[in-house]
Amino acid sequence: MGEQRQTDITAEMVNAAMKKAVEAGILPRRSYEEDHASQAEIMYRILQAALATREPPGTGPGRA
Repeated sequence: MGEQRQTDITAEMVNAAMKKAVEAGILPRRSYEEDHASQAEIMYRILQAALATREPPGTGPGRA
């Protein structure tokens, strides 16, 4: 069976993703503290989904 890799999502990763989402206009620049917590949870889940679908190195298109 194939090797299953898990990447731990750090607080730094969530913070960086939230910063980029604010810069892109996806999240508001200013929000209430309770909104910030729920937005961070949503961003955590987005990162989980993105990392779960990531192909292992060397297995992308054009690889033999």
